[in-house]
Amino acid sequence: MGPVLGVHRQKFGYRYGIPLACVGLMAFAGLLVAAIHYMPEQFDAEYQNKAYLIMVAAPIVCAVLLAKWRKTRGTVVRLHEQGFELDHGGRTEAARFDQITEVWRSHFDGPFPAGGDAKPGYQITTEAGARIRIPKTIAGMDTLGAKLEDEVARRHLPAARAAIAAGQTIPLGAYSFTRDAISFRTTSTLQAIAGNLSADQLTKTETVPWSALTDVRVDTHWVRLKRPGGTDVYVAFNAIPNVPIVMRLIEDAKHVRIGA
Repeated sequence: MGPVLGVHRQKFGYRYGIPLACVGLMAFAGLLVAAIHYMPEQFDAEYQNKAYLIMVAAPIVCAVLLAKWRKTRGTVVRLHEQGFELDHGGRTEAARFDQITEVWRSHFDGPFPAGGDAKPGYQITTEAGARIRIPKTIAGMDTLGAKLEDEVARRHLPAARAAIAAGQTIPLGAYSFTRDAISFRTTSTLQAIAGNLSADQLTKTETVPWSALTDVRVDTHWVRLKRPGGTDVYVAFNAIPNVPIVMRLIEDAKHVRIGA
């Protein structure tokens, strides 16, 4: 995959925060033991009972936290000229840029994220169908994610534009794009009010012609397509793959420039 261009490790707090917190918790428990042992007259029975509870609970809590920490402590991403490697949990996952089909800005288990399914981080889908999850604990995540997205867009955007021009449909997550319209998966009003939707609950499809959308606004987390006389269309960045490709397709359809 070529030379290494950068190495992204876990953020300092995730690498050392839990061990340091456990050291502090055990030190506090030790001080309680010493205080009660050498100055018992200073503590009533209720306080001593609480102190003993802390002393018993401290090592148990630390054991659970450290067991979880050990599984992720060695997580590192090495960015190469032609791909990347992810080391975590004692194993390595890797993909070349030309093997990647989707870069998502969230982790999820279903066909696409919806509601509570979307978890922070990046998820990579390869041509073989493998899913590689880069956790939110990695330092420099924004830079790394942008690099992955740009590499995928550079390879797949020309084909997407050609397909649109030929009258084909481009499905991207819960959305689909054509030359004349945008479609998206939705659900009933009652189900939407209930919230915490999953992908299999989005059983309806709504199609809105590009001509019915009069304005395009970009926010931190979504693109808002203004629809006079109807509900605006929101394209959430954590609910679609390959955000730069989606942005370019919207630009082409509305003949505007909306940035990254």
